[in-house]
Amino acid sequence: MKKFLGFLLIIVLISCKPKTVENSGGLIIDIDITSTAAKEKDIATAIDILKSRVDLLCPNSPTVELIEGKNTIQVKLPLAKDSLLYKESLLIPGKLSIVETYENNEIYKSLQAINESLFNNFNFQFQLPIDSTNKLTNLPLFRVLYPAISSDGNLINGPEIGYSKDTALVSSILRFNAIKVLLPMDFDFKWARINSSGLFPLIALKTPRRYQPITSEMVLDAQAIKKSYIGETKFTLKPEYCKTWAEITKNNIGRALAINIDNNVLFYPRVSSEITGGKSTISSDMTVDQAKALSTILKYGAIPIQFKIKSIKEIKVP
Repeated sequence: MKKFLGFLLIIVLISCKPKTVENSGGLIIDIDITSTAAKEKDIATAIDILKSRVDLLCPNSPTVELIEGKNTIQVKLPLAKDSLLYKESLLIPGKLSIVETYENNEIYKSLQAINESLFNNFNFQFQLPIDSTNKLTNLPLFRVLYPAISSDGNLINGPEIGYSKDTALVSSILRFNAIKVLLPMDFDFKWARINSSGLFPLIALKTPRRYQPITSEMVLDAQAIKKSYIGETKFTLKPEYCKTWAEITKNNIGRALAINIDNNVLFYPRVSSEITGGKSTISSDMTVDQAKALSTILKYGAIPIQFKIKSIKEIKVP
C-alpha cells in the first residue's frame, strides 16, 4: 500500500509540474528594443503590457523577461503554435486611433485627376507597369491601384477607394507634392490587411480637424465576447471622452469610421446611430482569439518603446 501511495504521489507531482516551453514545447520570441534611449521605466511598462497581452491568449504560464545584459525581451509561450497571431495581433506597438473616412464616390474624381496629371507629366518619373492591354493608357494610376468598382461598373460604397499589391509605389504617388494638391486638403489614407484576392485595400481617411481622434489613452476597459463561432470586442471609453464619441458617431451616421492599430486599418464599420455612454462593440469577421487580442490592445494601451521581433522559434515537444 505504501509503495502504491508513493507511486501515486510521483504521478501527481509529475502531472502538476508547471508547463514550460522546454518541457512541453511552444514558442520562444525574442524582441529587440530599438529605441536609442529607452528609459528603464518605459521598458518595465512595455514588459507589463506584453505580459497582460499574452496572459489572455496563452494560459499556460507564459513568461516575459528582459534578458540580462542585452536590449532584448524574451517571450516564452508554452504549448503555443500560432506564431502569426502573436506576431500580427499582440507583439505590435498597438497605437489605437478611430477617425472619420471619405466615401469612395467622394474621392473617385480626384483619382481621375491624378490619372490625367500622371499621363500629362510622363508619370512624374514613377516606374509604372506597361499597359499591355491598351485599356489603361490614359489611366496610369489604375495600373497599380485597381479602383473600387463593382462588376456592373458602379462605385463600391464605403471608404475603400482601390486595391493594390504595390502599396509602397501607390503611397509614394499619393504623397507626391504635385499629386497631393489634387486631393482634398484633409485627405489621408492607410492600408487595410491583405484580402482574399492577395490585394491590400486602400482606405480613404480624414485628417482629424473637427474632433480629437479616439486613441488608446481614452479607453477605460475592453473585453472579448464569443458570439456563435465569431468574436466581438466591446470597449468602454473614459467618462471625459464620452461626449466627444457621441458627437463623432452622431455626425457620421450612415458613414464608416476607421479603427486603426498602428499604421493599419483593422475595421471600418458603418455607424448606425449615435453612441452615448461611451460603450461600443466592434463586430467583424474576427475569430475569438483575434477578438481577445484586440481587446487586450485596447485595454492595456500601446507599448511605449520602439521594438522589432528578432526571431520566433517553435520548440517541439521533447
